[in-house]
Amino acid sequence: MNDAQSVAKKEAEGLPQETATLEETLDILNTLEAMANSYLDTFNAKILNPGGDVVGIPIDKVVARTRFVRTYSSHPETIPEELQNCIKSLVSGPMEKDIKNIAENACRQLSGTSPGQRAVVEQSAISLDDILGLCRLDVGFFSHNIKSRSVPGTYETVLACCIVVSSVAVADLEESTLRVIVRNSFHSYSPAVKKLVYDELYWKIIRKRDEAGLTEEEQGELRNHKANMDDYWNASKK
Repeated sequence: MNDAQSVAKKEAEGLPQETATLEETLDILNTLEAMANSYLDTFNAKILNPGGDVVGIPIDKVVARTRFVRTYSSHPETIPEELQNCIKSLVSGPMEKDIKNIAENACRQLSGTSPGQRAVVEQSAISLDDILGLCRLDVGFFSHNIKSRSVPGTYETVLACCIVVSSVAVADLEESTLRVIVRNSFHSYSPAVKKLVYDELYWKIIRKRDEAGLTEEEQGELRNHKANMDDYWNASKK
């Protein structure tokens, strides 16, 4: 049981409520926890089964075990921040930001659900990690908006998250496959951003495998790419 879940139950147990109402609150939270765990187990098993993979990002091996993160909140908009705090001990750097961005997108999609409604959001992404290299992130979100006379005053939304980090098989990665990966993972971005991502991965993975030194033309292309990346990051900070 992680910190977010422990705090949630301790707070619920300490509420000045009638016994019946308190029991109802804890019973609902326990039931939702069981439902969320069932979904997360199924999601994890699906990711680990290559035969059922429809994402098209080749997995070499899973480098991080399933991570269960659960948050309870009466303010759903705070969940991405809470999730980021929960995963700081698991990942850091660009991957941490990628997971938070996925969480924010998922929460936006889940915010329209009605009371008592259950929803699921599943997303895959690619991330460049300083230690793990090119990684695939598979993140599954289970959300339930609670409809109860006892719970809404404390927790409105239950969000459970499963994070699976895998290394991408880069040894035999071809340019055509890399293009598919970028297209699938960045389908909502502009062609210019897709090209930046592809070029970044090309220089760090495909070209890096070639033992031959860079030609003058390639050196110029790499300088241009680095300048374009700097411009992109500087513009995104404004």
